[in-house]
Amino acid sequence: MKIDFAKGIKTLNVAKVEAALRRGYRPTPQTQNRAYNDLRRHHATGNTPSTKKAIAMFIGLVKY
Repeated sequence: MKIDFAKGIKTLNVAKVEAALRRGYRPTPQTQNRAYNDLRRHHATGNTPSTKKAIAMFIGLVKY
């Protein structure tokens, strides 16, 4: 599950990240910080499709 979560964050695959969280994966605080920083970096690029995916991942991470 950790690998699915990491790959999902890296490739901005919202479904893969949410699936790992639904299956019970709970990232450590260090992993959470890294994921938020990666998503923030994607979000800073502007209004692109990847930005919309990053926002969806923020919502998914906060939900779980």
